[in-house]
Parts: sequence; C-alpha cells; structure tokens
Amino acid sequence: MKLAIIDIGSNSIRMILVRMVDGCYKIYNDLKESARLGEGLETTGQLGEEHMDRALSTLKMFKRLIDAVGCDTIIAVATEAVRKASNKEIFLEAVRKKVGIDVRVLSGEEEAFFDFLAVKNSLPVSDALIMDIGGSSTELVYMQDKKMVEKVSLPLGSINLAERFDLSTELKPEQETALKHFLFHQFSKINWLATCTAPVLVGIGGTIRSLGKIDRARKNYPLDITHYYQMDPHDVQEIYQTVKRQSLVKRQKIKGLSKSRADLFLGPVAALSVITELCGIEEIVISGSGLREGLIFDHLARQEKIIRDPLDYSIRNIAGNHNLNEKHGQRVYHLFRSLFDQLKPLHHLGPEYGNILKTAALLHDCGININYYGHPLHSFYMILHSGIQGLTHRELLISAYIAGSHRKDECKVDLSRYQQLLSSQDALIIRTLGVLLSMAESLDRNMSSTVQDVSCRMEDHTVTIKTMATETPYLEINDAMQFKNIFAKVFGRDLRII
Repeated sequence: MKLAIIDIGSNSIRMILVRMVDGCYKIYNDLKESARLGEGLETTGQLGEEHMDRALSTLKMFKRLIDAVGCDTIIAVATEAVRKASNKEIFLEAVRKKVGIDVRVLSGEEEAFFDFLAVKNSLPVSDALIMDIGGSSTELVYMQDKKMVEKVSLPLGSINLAERFDLSTELKPEQETALKHFLFHQFSKINWLATCTAPVLVGIGGTIRSLGKIDRARKNYPLDITHYYQMDPHDVQEIYQTVKRQSLVKRQKIKGLSKSRADLFLGPVAALSVITELCGIEEIVISGSGLREGLIFDHLARQEKIIRDPLDYSIRNIAGNHNLNEKHGQRVYHLFRSLFDQLKPLHHLGPEYGNILKTAALLHDCGININYYGHPLHSFYMILHSGIQGLTHRELLISAYIAGSHRKDECKVDLSRYQQLLSSQDALIIRTLGVLLSMAESLDRNMSSTVQDVSCRMEDHTVTIKTMATETPYLEINDAMQFKNIFAKVFGRDLRII
C-alpha cells in the first residue's frame, strides 16, 4: 500500500510518501515548500490571496507526484492558519476543485494528539512535556508513563510572534521584555503546567529541529541525526542570547539555520526558553517525528497494528523493508545474548546493553542489501542512517560498530571520528561485544539453527563453549574458532568450542 500524507501548516506545506507492508512502513519521499499561509493572519483574520495561490501551486505539484507513483490513499490535514482563517472554506473548496484533494482541518487538540502518538511510538521516553511550535500555534502535551495526561493548543507560533513583536532583526530590550512577559502570561494560564514534573521536554517542529542543527554545528557534533538529539537548557539559552543580538542578514548566515526560517526563528526559541525555566526542565530532546509520523501511527492503529516498543518496531520495520532472514537474526541474537550473559564475570557489562545487543544482532546482515562483499561495513552505515528509533546516539553508534565488526576483528571506520560520543571505554566494549557477535553469527553459519544454544565453562586460562546442536556442527565450530586469537586478547583466556 502506498500512502501520501500532506501537512498544510502555517509556514510550510509538507508531504511524505509512505510504503506500507504488513504493518511495516518506509518513507520514500519527503517534500517541503514554504507557502506562509499564516502570514498576515494576525492582522486580517484571513488567508492572503498570494499565499493561497502559492499553496494551491504546491498542492498541484504534490498531486502530480501522487498520481505518478500511484498512491492508494491520501491523508491531507491543515492546522492553525486554516482553522483560524475566516475564509478557510474558500481555500478548502479551491483545493477540492483545482487539486482534487479533500483536506481535513484538525482541531488544536487533534494536532496535540498526533504529536503525542509520534513521540510515544518513536522515543524511549515515558514521562515528558511535549512541545510542538508551529507557524501559528503551539501544542503542549503532558505525557506520563506513555499516556497522554493533559493537552492544550495555544494560538502562538513563529509567524504571529514575529509579526506581533517585530522579531526579524536585533531584539531591543523593551521588545524582549514585552515578548517574555507575553509568553510567561500565556503559559501561566495553563493550570496543569504548574504540576508538571517531567524532567524532559520533547521538542517537535521545524524551528526546534533547526535549533538542534545549530547546536550540532557549533559543537562540531559528529552525527547529522536529528531524532533523539539531546540538549541542555543552557544550550538553548546560549543560542537565544546570541541570535537575539543579530540582524536578519547575520541570522541567515548561521550554520544549521535555513535562510527561509531566519526571520521566524527567535520567537519559538524564546518560547522554549521560557517554558524550560517555568517547568524546571532538565533536558531537551529533539524529535524527528511529528504530526506526519503521528498520522502514520494512527493509520497503523486503525489497522490494529499496535506498537508496544519503539525499538522493537523500528528493528522489525527495517528488517521487513530489507527482507532480512528473520530466523537467522533471531538465532544469532539468542546465541549472542547467551554468550553475553554467561561470560559476564569476564566482561562485567550489565543489562543496560540489552538494546545494543538486540539491534546489532538482528540487523547485523542488513548491509547485504548493498553488497554481500564487505557487508559488515555496509551494515555499519545502514544501522547508523536507517532512522532507528529507541536508541540514544551513543547506543546507535555502538550497535553500528558491533554489527560492522561481525566478520572481522574490528570495523574499518575510525573511532576517533566519534570521540565526542564514544570514550576509550566504549571502544573496549565495542571490541568485546564485537567478538561475541562474530562467534554467535558463526555458530549459525548455515542459517539453519543447527546450534540451538551454548553452555560456557570458565577456568583460569580457558573458556570452553559447549554447543547444544541438532547434529555435529563442524562448519559452525570451525568458523567460530577463527576468532580464538581475538577472544584471547579481549578476555585473557584461550577459547575451546566443542
């Protein structure tokens, strides 16, 4: 099934094309055009003719692509600018007649709900304040134990804040005072915010994603990955203090900030700064998933495809999209986990590495989709850049390195490239887990689960691994024994497999 999801926002109009098979999905196109439907709305109460024409042109282009790829279903939604405009019916009718698409206008509460679905199903966060700052509205959701406890939509966003307080150039002290007073007043009217104890704020929306890009650029962060990028509230304050003193020309030169968003950037950052202070937020997490992904998860739920764990679903999604051998992956994971648990007296690693073991084992062969030869290295890059959800960036890197090592002593990618995220201790962990994954993969070399399990006996100078197999596993033992020298270096024991 092919699905098109169109999000008609106050600033941008975006469309993603999604392929769905057996509860798995893959986004294979993502388009964005700036129409700024919310521009001038604060003053006139209407969508401007020029902005509507631009939106219609964009939607016509989107529809041509939809027809070309043969989408089965179109889900088109509009948010605050359209729902607030007095001439919204004129615009919606024009879209129906001239483009051939029916647009559903979401309420603020519905928008907040889809934001919640996106976060719940894509991040390993149980308790959080979710904040989606759009062009004309801001949605706030209080999530506790993965449940939506409170939600609200406020009529303030990047466009109307910029227009109300003239935020497109250097901020004068009196402007900043007025802006901060307005934001504190708006947020203070939300009674439940005073009782919000979530230590984490999950940020959604283009401006917050830009904030993460700026922070990564100024820190020379080694990964260009938005989802689950973690920031300290002090980082937000530093960026805000810098940007508020800059002219529009200087803002347009900020690395990580698109020129089209430079004049709208300051208001949302001020709002984020105010709410982190008001709620005592300790950490900010950037979400790459938002309204559009929330609509995907809602569509899956309507097909009774329930997501219970973001990482498990993400791994299954990638494995399904790349036709990986599930039986082999599960057997390797079982053997890897068994070796890990039994050899704990030697490696001293705890249960916090469970998600890393699972990811590396179940996706270790994904690189075969590029080329069998050198596939561990391809697996490294695919794991790192396949949008796996449910892992921190450090966990993602370690998983990728372990998978990238599974047929060789070590992955060929220089660890020093990622020294901001990986310590020297992490390098030892990668080597330790890499050799165990290599052995586990070798013990299912014929991919037929001949070796069902293993039993490890540790002595002063030797580790003996006894295989429990359906027949004598000559091939598997010989293949696993090629790692005996690496095993001896890592664990300080000779290796025997019987």
